[in-house]
Amino acid sequence: MQVLIDLRYTFPPLLNLIWFFLFVASQNEPSFDLLAGALIGQQVSTMMLGFLALFVAIILMVIFLFFSVEFPLTPHPISLKARGISIALFISLLASIFFPPSSFWVTYLFIILTVPWHNRLFHQFIRFIRYFSLTIQSIPTIVIYTTQNNVHENPAQAPPPPPQVLELEV
Repeated sequence: MQVLIDLRYTFPPLLNLIWFFLFVASQNEPSFDLLAGALIGQQVSTMMLGFLALFVAIILMVIFLFFSVEFPLTPHPISLKARGISIALFISLLASIFFPPSSFWVTYLFIILTVPWHNRLFHQFIRFIRYFSLTIQSIPTIVIYTTQNNVHENPAQAPPPPPQVLELEV
């Protein structure tokens, strides 16, 4: 039995940790620029380092959306395969960029735990949307017309006539 781990699912947590480190730690830690300068060899601004990380993240995102690196837990060779776009990976990548770390980890764990049922859940979602649209279309259109009728059988019950206003010009 061959047990494989798809390494492209390790990229979203790493991306989220990088974003957290770059944008939160750099604001709280004044020595971050010195650390970044020591690592790169030049004095770099946090903004430049952020753009560099964003560029690398976008390139890796595109690569990992199309290619799968499967690492075997049993003695088999590592395989690199071109596969279709994984919706779960795409959603987790978007969540890693836009969600704070606490929200991201809840979303990521939910996505990873529901991977075996993604196909079935997707079809159920499409089915729900179709039934919902059919339900909305089956609601009849109700048109209500209103008219004013001042005819009264008993003149004593009739409302008094509106007061007449005269306009005078001097």
